[in-house]
This record gives sequence, C-alpha cells and structure tokens, in this order.
Amino acid sequence: MVFAINYTFSLYGSFLSLPKYSELTTRGAVCLLNGNYAAIVQKLYAIKPKVFKDIYRRLIDNLIRFYQGLNNDGASTRDIKHYSYNGIWERAVEKYLNKYFSGIAKSKNGEDYLEFNGSRFVEEFAKYTIDHYDDAHPDHKLYPDHYYLDKSESTQYIFDSKYYTQLNKLDTKQFVYHILLYKKALKTYNSLIVPTTGKTKTEVFLNLNDNYLLDDHQKIQIFLTHLNTQDVLKNFVK
Repeated sequence: MVFAINYTFSLYGSFLSLPKYSELTTRGAVCLLNGNYAAIVQKLYAIKPKVFKDIYRRLIDNLIRFYQGLNNDGASTRDIKHYSYNGIWERAVEKYLNKYFSGIAKSKNGEDYLEFNGSRFVEEFAKYTIDHYDDAHPDHKLYPDHYYLDKSESTQYIFDSKYYTQLNKLDTKQFVYHILLYKKALKTYNSLIVPTTGKTKTEVFLNLNDNYLLDDHQKIQIFLTHLNTQDVLKNFVK
C-alpha cells in the first residue's frame, strides 16, 4: 500500500488529491517491489481468501487492479484517464490565477479586462462558502470557485470556472453570487472563466440595466474570460 501511494504520487501528484504521505516518503517508490508486479498480484490473490472484512477485501481488489495496470518497462508511456475534467480545469485555473493574475486593467477603448502579467496578489484565490443566506433553508450553501477579497482596496473578485467553451445564456448562479456578496466590498469584479485555444481575452457577458440595480452606486457586470488552455495546463503540471 505504501508503494502504491508513493508510486502514484511520484507520477500524478500534481493532478490528484492524495492522503498525507509525509511519514511514508522515506520508503519511496523505488524498492524491490518495483517491476515485480506479476509476483505481487499472485501474492495478493493468495492473501485475499484469508481476509474476511469487506473493507480489506475491497482494498486487496483495488491493489490487484493497481498492480495489474502497471507496466514493467520504465520507458513505456505512462498516462492517466480522468473523467471529471471540470475538476481538473478548476484546479488548473486556480493555480494560474494565483501565479499570473495581477488585477483589472483598462483597454485602449476604456473597457475593463482581467490582466495576467505575473504581478500576482499577496493573498491567494480560494474556493469560498456562502452560507446563512436563506432563512427558509439554513443549511443551503453556495461555493464560488475562486474568491479573493482585497480588504485594503475594499475590492472583491468572484470568479467561476467553466470547462465548456460556449455560454449562450445568463449564468444565474454567477449572478446570484454577485447579489449575495456585493455588500462585502465597495467594488466587485465578477467573471466566468472558460478555456480557449486562442489568445486570452475578456469580454462583457452581462451588463445589468440600471433599472434593475440594487444600488445606484454599484454597477453589476459579469465578464467572460477566455483563458488559453495550453498556458493554464502547462502551468498546472509544472
């Protein structure tokens, strides 16, 4: 089991959330087990009939599948299948934001856009929990993907990752985030973040009509930021 954890971490630690392994690192992933996978599988099959608790039998089954999936040729290509790309994209975007996002800049025509020049914030974006907003359902919660509050400037940033590239209608959840959080700061920047094969760019996704504003002094806009997929994923695997 120690070998399985450390071997997996050595290959895919950037992609997966794994158990705390600090106490196991001295054993490493390079040992006599490495390459002797057929023998390990035979040993596990021999052990299984002697184990009766379901939790341990499932563990043995999973270890058998793990070692059957490994190859003995260190030169062979190693790959991983992940069936929840939205989760990977969210984590990759957060790492990219925390390294490159430098704030809101203005284009030549005076439009705001998200700037990524590496002059990052001191604090970091993180997933945020909005709770106690519904008296009828006190246990209801919402979770914006990437949130940062700059208290010194009374400015907050509410960003949410979307793994698909096309958005053709109002994202009501993102709008609700804005409504629920707008009192936390004097200025709110809100953006959906989607992948693109082209250049990184920002466009206005929603510009709420003044007749619908909650506060005449707070304009409500939601940006749509297209982040170059290669830039984001290359940074993620570094």
